[in-house]
Amino acid sequence: MKYKKKFNKDRTKVTITATKGSKGFWYSEKREREKKKTFEVVEKEKIYEWIKNGEIIDLKDKYVQGFSLDEYRQRERMKDDDPVPLKGIEAGGAFFAGGANFYRATFEKEDVYFPNATFEEGNTSFELAIFGSGYTSFELATFERGNVSFEGATFRVAITSFAGATFGEGKVVFKNLKLKTLWDMRFVQADIIDFSLSILQGDINLIDSKVNSIIFINTIVEGKIYLKYEDFKLADAINNQPTNHTEKGAQFQLMKENFIKIGQPSDADKTQMLVMKHKLRGDAGFIPGQSMFKKIKKLPNFTFKWLFYEFLGADYATNPLKLIFAMISTWFTFSMIYFLSGNNFNIKGKVLESDSLKPIAKLGYSMYHSAITFLTIGYGDVYPGCAKVRIISSIEGFFGILFVAYLSVVISRKLLR
Repeated sequence: MKYKKKFNKDRTKVTITATKGSKGFWYSEKREREKKKTFEVVEKEKIYEWIKNGEIIDLKDKYVQGFSLDEYRQRERMKDDDPVPLKGIEAGGAFFAGGANFYRATFEKEDVYFPNATFEEGNTSFELAIFGSGYTSFELATFERGNVSFEGATFRVAITSFAGATFGEGKVVFKNLKLKTLWDMRFVQADIIDFSLSILQGDINLIDSKVNSIIFINTIVEGKIYLKYEDFKLADAINNQPTNHTEKGAQFQLMKENFIKIGQPSDADKTQMLVMKHKLRGDAGFIPGQSMFKKIKKLPNFTFKWLFYEFLGADYATNPLKLIFAMISTWFTFSMIYFLSGNNFNIKGKVLESDSLKPIAKLGYSMYHSAITFLTIGYGDVYPGCAKVRIISSIEGFFGILFVAYLSVVISRKLLR
């Protein structure tokens, strides 16, 4: 139990203490965080009467158990999908025990307030709800374990704020929305956030938000999403989805375009790398349950592209440090091959037997020959004396051309940015 509850004798008030396992807290009048608070108990039947009579619903600092508009519809013999008009609601600091159901609620008042409200364990639904044209606030709200759904809701508001809100274990669904205004979503924590099938025309602020997984499947972003790649841990947030490589690649592509839009080219580069990585794996088609023969058949093509695009290609020409490291590693590897091959060197037209050279001199010639071959300089003052090493030198020269080409691309990308 995350909240300890103690009711008075006539059950008109309840004192709730948030335990260590809970995420909730309340603010005192002095704006100090408190883990203990006394609420006035409001029976859900009374709320249903307020709704029926078209009265303002005052749930400020109130305790409500099992509130559900589905139950209200049954009570009033309404159809399951009939909208329920709510004259106005003030639920700041309210405690909803067992979640809450506002399915197809129509908030007629411009402003909708749920700041610092607590939604205890259980599912919370605002599906297909219609919010007013003013300010909608879920600031500092706490949603304990359970799913939270705003799927298909209509937000006519100027600003919607979830700043400081905390979502527990469960999925937070913002699917099938058309958001035209500013959303402040700087929440403290969330497990899964789903924006699938939504059209995001307004701006969304996700700076400093913490989320384990975020989903943008078939989402259209016409506005801007503000977040930082590293701080948000975007790679983990999308890779943690139970989706395939093609779907993940499409979402990284969406975020890459968003980073360009908000002027974060470095984050766009990091995201582009993930776009290409998932595209490679998606094209390879490593599908669970696929026969071993088909997997083996696709492996050579995948391995070739991985080697030249990701490993040697420095993550698709987005990582200059990795490219430089790969170039040095390749140069050193070929140097060791020449050193250990027993190769005779032609130095200024004079053949020097390998056995006649001191190890340090042989190593120096090997590294020098590798360098001028790798960089395709080819002075001609030092060259191999046997056919097998000449073949190896040709291979190194090919690698050198590839690396220099990639280096040109990387430098050009950085300079043009």
